[in-house]
Amino acid sequence: MRILYHAEVGQSYFILRAAQIADGSDLRQNGNGPKQKTLAPKCRRLPLSELGAAVVKRRENLEFDRYNKDLKMIFSTCKPRIGSKLFFHTSICTEVVRFSRLAASCLIFSLLFLGSFTQDAAAQEPAEPVLITADVLLPETTCAYVSIRNFTQFREAWLQTELGKLQQTPDMEAFFKDLNVQMKDRFSTIRDRLGVSLQEIAEIADGEIAASVMLLSAETYSVAVIIDVGENMIEAQNVMAKVAERVKASGGSQTRQEIQGAKVFILNIQDQKTREFHKAYYLLKDRLLLASDNMETIMQMLKRLELIQTNSEESLPCFAYIDGYTNILDNCFVEEKLPDLVWYVDPIRYLLVQRIMELETNPESAKKTSTAEMLNNCGFQGVQAVGGVFTLKSCGYDATHRSFVCIPATPTQSLKMFKFIDSDKFVLPRWLPADVSAVHIVNMDFLTMIDNVGPLFNQFFGEGDSGIWDDVLAGLKEDEFGPQVDLRNDLIANFHNTFIFVTHNLDPKATDQERKLIAIPLRNAKAVYVALAKILGEEPGFEVVQTPRGEVYWKAIPDEEIDPKEQAGKMFPEMTLTVWKGYLLIASHFDYFDTIKSFDPEKDTALVKLPEFAKIFKETKIFADGAPRASFHFINNVRMREHFYQMCKQNSVDESTSANTSFVGKILTQSKTQNQEKLDASALPDFELVKQYFLPAGGMIINKPKGFLYQSFWMSKEKMGEPASTPQ
Repeated sequence: MRILYHAEVGQSYFILRAAQIADGSDLRQNGNGPKQKTLAPKCRRLPLSELGAAVVKRRENLEFDRYNKDLKMIFSTCKPRIGSKLFFHTSICTEVVRFSRLAASCLIFSLLFLGSFTQDAAAQEPAEPVLITADVLLPETTCAYVSIRNFTQFREAWLQTELGKLQQTPDMEAFFKDLNVQMKDRFSTIRDRLGVSLQEIAEIADGEIAASVMLLSAETYSVAVIIDVGENMIEAQNVMAKVAERVKASGGSQTRQEIQGAKVFILNIQDQKTREFHKAYYLLKDRLLLASDNMETIMQMLKRLELIQTNSEESLPCFAYIDGYTNILDNCFVEEKLPDLVWYVDPIRYLLVQRIMELETNPESAKKTSTAEMLNNCGFQGVQAVGGVFTLKSCGYDATHRSFVCIPATPTQSLKMFKFIDSDKFVLPRWLPADVSAVHIVNMDFLTMIDNVGPLFNQFFGEGDSGIWDDVLAGLKEDEFGPQVDLRNDLIANFHNTFIFVTHNLDPKATDQERKLIAIPLRNAKAVYVALAKILGEEPGFEVVQTPRGEVYWKAIPDEEIDPKEQAGKMFPEMTLTVWKGYLLIASHFDYFDTIKSFDPEKDTALVKLPEFAKIFKETKIFADGAPRASFHFINNVRMREHFYQMCKQNSVDESTSANTSFVGKILTQSKTQNQEKLDASALPDFELVKQYFLPAGGMIINKPKGFLYQSFWMSKEKMGEPASTPQ
């Protein structure tokens, strides 16, 4: 097996872990050290063992000035917005959640990207397979990307995990089969744009599958799919014929055109909602199926493929050379096993694509300022890329995951907010019960956050007025009728630099019993109490609740204009604050304080004494491989997943107020066809019989020179010191 790739003479590149294994070199020190850089001739071949993998070319750092200039050009050519109105619930947190869900959604509805396939080597050498990664075929305009390196291997590795074994149990097979039917029609982006379904993609894949989204201009985008069909050439042709027949039956048409010696199948697809037509282009060359809704994208991919196969001196810019993407690979490829899945998002550009999609269905949205523009105006254009890798059955774990956020060494404006502090001290309060679902301890600089939040606040809550945040601070401090509190020095300066977030489902069988808590240890609890009393005591949006025991709570008053069901689905629907035992506590529901304060350390088990917690805490130090950690994350998957399981069993997934469960519920109910039945999981076995398959997980944030890395792991039976499960 040989790898072929392009690298300009004199330009640096790095060899990924597979090449390291092949030639016995060590590119890293303890998994985190610096990588060797080597100058390469125009086309360098590196022999590899059976692992199919990856030489990725690096180019010089992406110039942020040019990047910002491009964004300004795009914003200046977007449709005008008038009457912009920003709502309080809009926040950057929403976008962060959206990006993380994008990666999960891509895995479900695309299963796509990093396609490898084989071709003949150069003429002067004996013919042998050549691996070409799909990222070298894609254009630089790629803004979202997801790849499964080898679909067959991915599926086989999944079945070896505990959840994969659960899927194979007789009691669960029918449920997962039904779920697959329900899900495959829910994520319809690829099918809507290209006419091909996920099921059809899975049927013909013999290696890697990949999908991407490209931002072509201020008003246009395209999608592309690359599939290594391997020996399934006949099956691929049959699928193309089936897709063409389906398109024609829906009012569309099919034509063929020969371009550069290749036959391109052109489908004229009619959108079933808007009744408008758009084209999709398919090209089957050797072992590779290329598909896109843009002819230029197809032709560029074909051109890059031919240049690589012929060892041409000519080269075209491509996605694989983008510095943000190579930074992600550089920081996430640290295991000897190649990852099963790779994903990438350029946040600002992908938000621009979402904006275009929104305008297609809702032209009125042009009246409000786009999220991309607001983020760009407060420094978040510096988030060059977000992406990572996912690997099954690696290093003794059931799964490992790493995601990297690429930011410049000197961020500007509100991007400077995120200053994580390296520390191996992660102290939990002794009053947290052992049955919480998850706890996250993050060490971060609160003063840095408050000092730089202004531009973000101005964009999202001040309609872009650069002085709104300063006015808020001045009003709190100087207004003779205000609280006369210095928010920074009287309140935030009294926080320790630790943030604890807790998720706790009090009754997994109930739709509305998930509770969340933020706990911040305080330097001066009395000063914080006084400051909050001044700020919230006369605030119209809060009511003061005082108990007979003298405890004081500040409880947010729900907005009467918001639907109660929508309010219940918020992360903190009944936000309540109090100061207790040296902590500032912010609860999602007022009643959760009864649970916390009724904890008896003499009778009840604390989380810190839970054996699984101690096991994960120890494992995170091992997984960090000596690197300083800025956070610690513990997930009790029995508690975390039981609620979703019970909601499925009760057919109430779409009624749950739990953030994760309701998200899946929306997926299962959106775009439901008239003839489609609701997912029925009432016959699932009792949770007690399956909970053995849900093992705990852990994670951490690690600061890096070009951003920060979040890495996590899912424990295996072997790691837990338990006998391996066998599907029964």
